[in-house]
Amino acid sequence: MDFYLTLTLLTQAHFTVKASIEQIQYDVDRKLDKELLLKLAVGDYILNGQNTILKGV
Repeated sequence: MDFYLTLTLLTQAHFTVKASIEQIQYDVDRKLDKELLLKLAVGDYILNGQNTILKGV
């Protein structure tokens, strides 16, 4: 995706919290799969038309 398009979409989304993939804390008790999250951050699943479900506790 084009950088400027991404920037525009993020600005238009009006997110209340500014965060990035680099800021995620991978503490053991959070049980996060760093490799999987980094893979999802690339966004190939979107280009491939794959669905993704994120479940939080």
